[in-house]
Amino acid sequence: MNKELLDYIKKELKKGISKNALKLNLIAQKWSEVDIQSAFDAFDTSNQKEMSLNTNVEVPSNPFLVSGNDNNLVIYGGFWRRAWAAIIDWILINLILLGVGVLLSNEVKSTFVFSEGLVFLVTSLAYSSILESSKEQATLGKMFFKLKVTDETGNRIHFAQALLRNVSKILSFLLIFIGYIMIAFTKKKQGLHDMIAKTLIVKK
Repeated sequence: MNKELLDYIKKELKKGISKNALKLNLIAQKWSEVDIQSAFDAFDTSNQKEMSLNTNVEVPSNPFLVSGNDNNLVIYGGFWRRAWAAIIDWILINLILLGVGVLLSNEVKSTFVFSEGLVFLVTSLAYSSILESSKEQATLGKMFFKLKVTDETGNRIHFAQALLRNVSKILSFLLIFIGYIMIAFTKKKQGLHDMIAKTLIVKK
């Protein structure tokens, strides 16, 4: 196979010339039909290899660069990694509330216990929304598992978007946890609350 001929064919085809027209042109230039066919076969083989490589690499439908990843491609946070991160956050929030409860007087403490569910909800919303919209883009649990929250283009989310995401978790919970289970089955590992707020959880 003549490399000079192959390079010439690649160059001409990139210009938009059809293969048949190029073959006739090469024959007119006194190239042998054997050399021409050999060069075209090599060109087709090279193209097929490139296409095979491209189809074997899964590129997200909305790719963006994530610093720290070896391949500089998005790696979405999976169900179990996120579940363990949530457990850590749940423990931390309860420790914070326990510490606050110890400092309160008995009279205030009785009111605090009575509205414990509401206090936990408000504290959880504030904790998650503030940290996920911060520079770190993650709660302490997510930081531990090297996860962060982004919008669907890979940018840091603002507080209102983080708050919408965390309020939407109530819906994910009320639907018998289906909103959370979706994380294991959706392409971008999004729960219902992620879809509502248009957010992603990715590895740092």
